[in-house]
Order: sequence, then structure tokens, then C-alpha cells
Amino acid sequence: MSGRSGATTRVISTTPPLNHRALISCLQFLRVITTIRPAATNRYGPVMSDLDPIATTKFVLHVIDEWLKDNGAGGFKKGRTIKDNPRKGYGMSEQRYWKFCDDISETLSNTKGRRLVLKKSWRDKHYGDEIGDFASSVTFELLNAPETATGKRLEALAKQLSPA
Repeated sequence: MSGRSGATTRVISTTPPLNHRALISCLQFLRVITTIRPAATNRYGPVMSDLDPIATTKFVLHVIDEWLKDNGAGGFKKGRTIKDNPRKGYGMSEQRYWKFCDDISETLSNTKGRRLVLKKSWRDKHYGDEIGDFASSVTFELLNAPETATGKRLEALAKQLSPA
């Protein structure tokens, strides 16, 4: 880090800082699920092979963090639950939680070329989750979601543009 002149170099990140413990717990969860269920196929059919689980986890955490900041919740904080009141949680009502799920689903679907649908039973099951567990569950659903028509077209275009 120090050169001959004694100056120090700083590394500047373009992504917002995330809680490293939350990221590590999501990554550990991903290592388990990717060994249990290969990402090549799922119950809906073929899965886009180039969707990296680690990059996807980081992106899901980023989307959740941005939504929380944009809606006055102060960002992603490990240990907080979705429905508990502040200090212990984000204090989301059921209506706000449904909007949260709808908004992040839409953002993730449009960006990753997957059809992410968080059904009522899934939402009910995860309403009381700690935010890190919730992010892990969303990541799992996204990795196993079927491709959209746009995602398939973009994948085909990427294959055409990539050198053989």
C-alpha cells in the first residue's frame, strides 16, 4: 500500500458498502444449495448457465439495500427482521412488505432475465425472517427461476458476440 515516497493508495469501490457478515452468510448458504441442486436445470427447465451465484448474491443484497434506503429504512443491517419494530427490525406492515417483494422481484427479473415470482405462500413464510435470511431465500428463488423471453434473447446474443 505504501510506495517509496510514503504515500498511500486508497481503493475506491463503486458499489455501496454492505455488511460483510451478511454477505458471508449468504455466500455460505449458496455453497450449500449449489452442491445440493445443480444450477443447470430446475423444475421449470433449463437455467441460464452463466448466472454466477456469488455475483447474484451480491446483486440481490445491493437491490435490497437500495430499496431499503430509498424507502427510509436506512439500508441493509444484519440481524434486523422484516416485521419487528425498529431497533430489532424494519417495522414493515404486510402492505409495505408486499410492495417491497413486488419491487425487488421486478428489478431482479428485469435485470437478470429471469421470471422471479415470490408467491403468497413464499411471502407468508418469509415475512418474519431476518433480512440476511430473506436475501438468501430471494437469491435461491432467483437462481432457480426460469428465463424470460428477453433473457433467452440476450443469452443468444451474448453467445454470438463472444469469441469462440
